Amino acid sequence: MNIRDALEYIHSFSKFGSKLGLERMRLLLKKLNNPEKNLNFFHIAGTNGKGSTALFIERTLTSGGYRCGLYISPYVVEFRERIQIGGEYIPEDKLCYYVNQIKQITDSLSPEEMPTEFEVITAVAFLYFRDEKVDYCVTEVGLGGRGDATNVIENPLVSVITKIDLDHTEILGDTIEKITAEKCGIIKKNRPVVTTVSQSAESVSEILEFCKKNNSELTVSEKPTDIKITKSGTEFSLGGKCYKTAMLGYHQAYNAALAISALSVSGVKIKDSDIEKGLLAVMPARAEVINNTPFVLLDGGHNPAGAAALANLIYELNINSATAIIGMMADKDVESVIKTVAPYFINAVCVRVEGNPRSMKAEELAALSKGYIQNTLAAPDYDSAIKYAENLSNGGPIICLGSLYLAGDIREKLKKYFK
Repeated sequence: MNIRDALEYIHSFSKFGSKLGLERMRLLLKKLNNPEKNLNFFHIAGTNGKGSTALFIERTLTSGGYRCGLYISPYVVEFRERIQIGGEYIPEDKLCYYVNQIKQITDSLSPEEMPTEFEVITAVAFLYFRDEKVDYCVTEVGLGGRGDATNVIENPLVSVITKIDLDHTEILGDTIEKITAEKCGIIKKNRPVVTTVSQSAESVSEILEFCKKNNSELTVSEKPTDIKITKSGTEFSLGGKCYKTAMLGYHQAYNAALAISALSVSGVKIKDSDIEKGLLAVMPARAEVINNTPFVLLDGGHNPAGAAALANLIYELNINSATAIIGMMADKDVESVIKTVAPYFINAVCVRVEGNPRSMKAEELAALSKGYIQNTLAAPDYDSAIKYAENLSNGGPIICLGSLYLAGDIREKLKKYFK
């Protein structure tokens, strides 16, 4: 099996859809001798900020000399980005080895027992982390929490809950309280829980209720102060100390504060210098500066809270009269996202996210966008969208937004075009 075969086999499970529930995952892991047992997990759920918080924790632990695994989703650069140790993607031969191992099992399963695509990928990650004898695993929930494949984790060092907002409402529920209850499924008996100080009162109340039921102590991260945002990073104060993250935005200061709190509660020994190094980590498409002149920013935020964070960043950077490149999934709250960021744009170019059946057609997206950004065009493909945006911008700022799927596809094209 080569890397192409392995990826094709993984993606073949997409036909089973995204199904919550742990029965299939538990069966698969049992047949693989439960690789998740005895691994030390930081388990992270939430709506926004999971990836950044996970990366801050992993980079800090790695800076402290620990061998640390990182499991995130979705990927932006390439598939292997989802499974890392010490910042290095899982090698192709290792990925193929574990996929082949799983194939030997799934070939004999009944249709009811067949895992989903995400469950297969999660099993690969756990096998890899076990065999590589990592000290810690920083694991991001895929969807929700209670029924997510990663929730086979029984005794996490700490359960981390990032900012919760309305997203995936058709699956997780249509209120903050219902969605929070799903996220709280990762809370385990007698294990510590950490959440962000930016959490809504409704979510905090729900989290507290779950902590009481599980005899789990809740820690709320400290509020960062003196936040200053520039095009090179975000500076803030916490506990009388000054920190800087290379990622941009008020929300990144809060994500960093949450990561620091999670590390503290976990009991893992780290130095402040390790935290300082860890916070300098960057993640593709999280308010990523692609070019300075003209200024080109790429952000994968795809829900109202993500749009609000981006709008706040644009305001703090004093960006006006910008041109947007927008691509979104049709099952997201598209209008709310566009409405939130629209005041900062004078032009918009809409494009369909290629190769994704959930994506909204460029013409439909443009029709909706015109209600908020009058000068809106639809582009047939990514290359055209970039050219249209450059012509419309007249040297002004360009911001690409709406989906991590769009960001992953268009990122290299933007880099090549504006180099």
